[in-house]
Amino acid sequence: MTMLNRTKTGASLQMAGVMCIAAASMLASAMAQSSKAYIAVDSRTKKIIFGESYDDKLPVASLTKVVSACVALDWLEATQRDKASLIPISPAAVSATGGNPLSLQAGDQISYRDALASALMASDSVSMWAVAEAIGLEMWQRDGGKASDAVAFFVAQMNALSQTRLGMKRSLFVSPCGDELGRKKGYSTAADMARIGIYALEKPAFNFIVQQPVRNVEFFRAGQSMRFQVFNTNELLGKHDCDGVKTGRTNRAGDCFLASARRKDEITPLEGNAQLRIPYHLVIVTLNSQNRFGQVANLIPRAFAEYDRWIKTDRSLPGDEVLAMPPRP
Repeated sequence: MTMLNRTKTGASLQMAGVMCIAAASMLASAMAQSSKAYIAVDSRTKKIIFGESYDDKLPVASLTKVVSACVALDWLEATQRDKASLIPISPAAVSATGGNPLSLQAGDQISYRDALASALMASDSVSMWAVAEAIGLEMWQRDGGKASDAVAFFVAQMNALSQTRLGMKRSLFVSPCGDELGRKKGYSTAADMARIGIYALEKPAFNFIVQQPVRNVEFFRAGQSMRFQVFNTNELLGKHDCDGVKTGRTNRAGDCFLASARRKDEITPLEGNAQLRIPYHLVIVTLNSQNRFGQVANLIPRAFAEYDRWIKTDRSLPGDEVLAMPPRP
């Protein structure tokens, strides 16, 4: 009788364990499916760990500012421009749809450095528009054109970077901020946003900005210094291995999130003085999510576990897909 009870108890515990695992699996699945599209990618090998509907064209709201920031940083580096240089805030910039966390007014001046920080951390559309205007004007003038629409020229460079250089063939951007301009509606995909995320995170200046939870910025109004603190809209920053990147939200796009997650590299000694280094850096994108921070917090450990299994075994995962990106010069 005692043996029978023990057997039943063991079976009950085993069944309870199975039920817990099943419940956890169902919860993870539900979290993963709480958006219209998502993807998790290893940034080094471009291995797609998992995802759903990641090639579907969708609006991406202020994730667009990541593309704008890359164009701006590339230009500033190519021209060796000092990021402390001041740029003007125009009436058009103030009219840009989206956030204005600094309450900027036409005639104000702000540095490239602080404008980009406010745009990436606090989703500042006015600052991003001012950057696009200033750099677009320089680009157009160097190209021999007339600066009648500097922002449109800047947006053309955004599309050239994304489509030609990064292979974002299912993306189209119509503004530097992610808003819609009349009947023009921009779009991208979770996979394409992972591509620009990987590219952006290779830039030290970009990393420095998006890894900050709060930052002091300065602008000038009628010659007087105005100082503000901007706070990062990324609520996962510093949690669940997340160290960036950018949030976005509009009524049409819903809640979007491009996230970077890192863990300490694993180093295994080999024969002689050789070492095997396994880096751990994921890029995760979710578009039109019902709970973007909760979803990504759930996806990060799952993605690391799948990546770890893949990199340490036969390197095969369902689909065995790699995020295609053209070789860069």
